[in-house]
Amino acid sequence: MRILINIIIFQILEILPLMAGNYLQLAEKYEKEGNYSTAISNYINAINQDIGNYKLYNKVALLYEKTGNKQRAKDYFVRSIIINNEYMEGYYNLGLWYYNQEKFIEAAINFKRALSLSQDEPRLYNALINCYIKIKKIQPAIQILDKALKKFPKNYKILNLAGIIYLFQKNYKKAEKYFREALKYQEDDKLINNLGVTLYLAGKKNEAKKLLTKIKKYDKIEENIKLIEGGRTK
Repeated sequence: MRILINIIIFQILEILPLMAGNYLQLAEKYEKEGNYSTAISNYINAINQDIGNYKLYNKVALLYEKTGNKQRAKDYFVRSIIINNEYMEGYYNLGLWYYNQEKFIEAAINFKRALSLSQDEPRLYNALINCYIKIKKIQPAIQILDKALKKFPKNYKILNLAGIIYLFQKNYKKAEKYFREALKYQEDDKLINNLGVTLYLAGKKNEAKKLLTKIKKYDKIEENIKLIEGGRTK
C-alpha cells in the first residue's frame, strides 16, 4: 500500500510542472488575443502550481492594470517583491503604479530601490528624477541626474530632465543647452516645446515664437509655462 501511495505521489509531482506549463501556454495565447481576464485566470493557475515564480505575479499585475483593476495590480506587484526582494522589475512597476496614482513619495522609494539593484538602465534614473521633480526635491534630483548624465550622455529623456531642472532654477542658459542637446538625439515636440518656453522666459521671444508656432503651441505659451513649473512636462 505504501509503495502504491509513493508511486501516486511521484506521478503527481511529475504532472504538476506539465500542468503549470500548459497554463502558461494558454495564458500567453489569451494575452496575445487581448483576452486579459482569461489570461489572468490561467496565469494564476500557473502560479498555484509554481508559487515561487515571482515573475508570474508581476505578469498578472500588469494584466490587471490593463483591465483597470488597479488595486489587484498593486497587490500582485507587492507579492512579486515579497517573494524576491531583489526583483528590480517588481520595484520599478510598483513605483510606476504609485506614480500614476500621483503618490510620488511612495513611487520614489520604489524607484530608488530598483536603482540600487541595477545601475545600467536609464529608465530607472529617469523615473526617480521625475519623482524628485514632482515633490520639489531638486538637490536629490540633481545628484541622480549627474550620475545619469555620466552614464548616459546621449539619452534624450535624461537630457530633457536636465533642462527642466535648470529651468526651475531659472538658469535659462543651461536649460537651453540641455534641451538643444536632447534634440540632437530625438526630434520630439515636447522637447521643442520645452526649448521654446525656455527661450521665451529668457527674453528670446522671436526665436521662441518661431519654434512654438512650428508645433502650434505658441498661442498656449502661458499654459506651457505653468505645465513646466508644475513639473508635468516630461
